[in-house]
Amino acid sequence: MAISVVGLLYLFVGIDSLPFQVERPYLIPWVIATGLVIVAPTAYLKWKGQFSFVHPLVYSGATYFFPMFFVGGWSLVFGLSNYYYLTFVKDPEVDFPLTFLYIIIGFASLSVGFLIPPGRKIGERIAKWLPSKDLSSREIFYGSLIFLFLGFYATLVALDLGQIGYQTVGAVIGALGSLNVYLAVIVQISSFLLWIVFFRQEGWSVSKSVIFVAQIISAVFMLIVVGGKSGLIHSFIYLVAAYLLVKRQVFFRNWVWLGFGLTVALIFGTLYGTTFRSVKGDIDRISAESYVNLSLDTLFRMGEKNPTDEISDGFYLLAERFEIVSSLAVVVSNHEDLRQYEADYGLYNNIWEYTWTGFIPRFLWKDKPKIGDNSAYNELYFGYAGYGYAITSMGDLLRNFGPIGVPVGMFLLGFVFRTFYAALIEGQPFSAWRSTVYFLVLAKVSYEGFYGEILPTSIRIAAIVVVQLLTIKLLSRILSFRRS
Repeated sequence: MAISVVGLLYLFVGIDSLPFQVERPYLIPWVIATGLVIVAPTAYLKWKGQFSFVHPLVYSGATYFFPMFFVGGWSLVFGLSNYYYLTFVKDPEVDFPLTFLYIIIGFASLSVGFLIPPGRKIGERIAKWLPSKDLSSREIFYGSLIFLFLGFYATLVALDLGQIGYQTVGAVIGALGSLNVYLAVIVQISSFLLWIVFFRQEGWSVSKSVIFVAQIISAVFMLIVVGGKSGLIHSFIYLVAAYLLVKRQVFFRNWVWLGFGLTVALIFGTLYGTTFRSVKGDIDRISAESYVNLSLDTLFRMGEKNPTDEISDGFYLLAERFEIVSSLAVVVSNHEDLRQYEADYGLYNNIWEYTWTGFIPRFLWKDKPKIGDNSAYNELYFGYAGYGYAITSMGDLLRNFGPIGVPVGMFLLGFVFRTFYAALIEGQPFSAWRSTVYFLVLAKVSYEGFYGEILPTSIRIAAIVVVQLLTIKLLSRILSFRRS
């Protein structure tokens, strides 16, 4: 539905000639095959009566694999992608199809790892050992409001140190390492919990009004801090996920509104992120105050543009931003030749190093190697130690272990997700604490970054969520004791 809306709006913005010339016709069957493989698990789950947007396979397919590799694949076919590194792909007619093959194998292996029975059985056994008690809406409401503003503070500290946002050069990494970055997740945890309270209540109330205002403040705050398209879209996805987990039943009219809302959030976020990066100019660290001032300047500049031009620009930007097949193709085409230089950039055997050293706090190991060094990867593969080129889980596995690493690594990831899903959500009554732990971890899994970061990041996020929930429960008991 959202894709249809995007296509219709694209036609209505008054573009004289649409850039739909087929530049790479040999990729058409590969793009179609990729789309079919990505959609197949969702169709299977629908047939089995197990479909849910927050299901790991559906969520990963809908929010990443389908838009980036199927929709983005068409951008490559029609020549809408103009990245300079397209020239780094040595033999396009061989390397691009091979890249799609790795994507197909990767997602298929992820699906098989998830769908086989052992993962579910292990998860069900773990579920029996987990606490059955839940937090009340009253406990969540007051505790999450307090934590929301604590999260704002932690986020501003991380922003001021250059650890988050569109800034990497000059970032301050102290003895506590990236702790500030993970504490910034408190904002998203609190926002998700407040949406749970919002959808639990029937009718309108004062608490619902307070939550609605707090959520608007939170969404604007995250848009400004992140400085990219993901800030607004993630805020909307938390709303959608909380609604689906609480209500469990969704009607067609709900999907229409959700699809429209996601499309608007994505277009606006993309325009804002691109304009902000243009205004800021570089990736040097600046103070939090300067960062916020640049964000406000960005919003003013967007307001000065013609709305039709904004929509037109937004679709062109989306067409290019969705296309990351070419960045993965650079890895596919060059990983064998560049392997001999990876040690010099700190990238050799990085999956093993990132996975296990990621659990050791930096204050215990002051000389711990940098985890997730995206700039070193960018410099080696793209000739530019700048901000954000996608490596993807498949690309990282290919670099580290060769072709066999892609199916094995993605299969293991699917198996772990099935265990996690069965332990917290599958076949169980709604629980606020389980839903929050589950979805915050799911939302923070990045298939675009290094594979070795997935497990440590997931465990850290889960730990922060659990600590916050326990603290909310403790605060509630202290306040109740004082009243008595």
